[in-house]
Amino acid sequence: MLALIDGDIIKYGIGFAAEAYWRHVFEENNEEVDPETVPWDVVEDMIFNRIGNIMAMAEADDCILYFTGSRNFRFDEAKLFKYKQRSGRKPFHFNNIEAYLKSEYKWKQEDGYEADDLMAIALSEDPDNRIICSRDKDLYQVSGWHYSWAMGYQPERPKEFVTQLGYLELSKNKIRGGGFLFFCAQLLMGDSTDTIPGIHGYGPVKVFNTLKNCASKEEAFMKVMKIYERTYGDSWRDWMLQVGRCLWLCRKEGQKWEFNLYG
Repeated sequence: MLALIDGDIIKYGIGFAAEAYWRHVFEENNEEVDPETVPWDVVEDMIFNRIGNIMAMAEADDCILYFTGSRNFRFDEAKLFKYKQRSGRKPFHFNNIEAYLKSEYKWKQEDGYEADDLMAIALSEDPDNRIICSRDKDLYQVSGWHYSWAMGYQPERPKEFVTQLGYLELSKNKIRGGGFLFFCAQLLMGDSTDTIPGIHGYGPVKVFNTLKNCASKEEAFMKVMKIYERTYGDSWRDWMLQVGRCLWLCRKEGQKWEFNLYG
């Protein structure tokens, strides 16, 4: 099994985890700490342990790390809203971690694509023998093997195989799922993290109740399409296409989401 590991999340996760650990060491002595003082050997040990654990839990014997390239196509697709308006600092060792990962592991990065797209393409090429390893819920829309490690208060999501139709679950007013049903749920809810709008009034509970009994991709898609048409009137196609293209992960190079049910 080949592990397709989200290098972007490793950079942030390990970088901030190392700072938190070093801060805790100093707080025990009632001292303040500067993130720049985090020793590299602390970071290196965390990287080694994290990737080793991911490989073990994914039951993989080899891995490739994926990184986001320069500006991807979604920034140009989103004309009715602004895509990924994020702020916030990066951990001090952010660039050092990327350089180290690229020197120690096989990796892939391509301009115009996010790491998510590259992992989705790789999994779609061989879904039985590859496994996506990430903390990003969006990747679960892709059919194939998946694993998510625990991070902070976010629990582990054990190794599972997601079918093309997929599934939806509702727990504590949050939707979890995979496959095309999860993509349809995203079309209705949007994604606040990436500043992608959803349909007003369609929170997790309403979305779950709308889609939970859909037995096919066609049935789920038609429900979503009708909701967009009621909401946006004559401009519904533009809204649904732009939201869909920002949410949908490529399954082949150069592929953009259209009004069909591929994937």
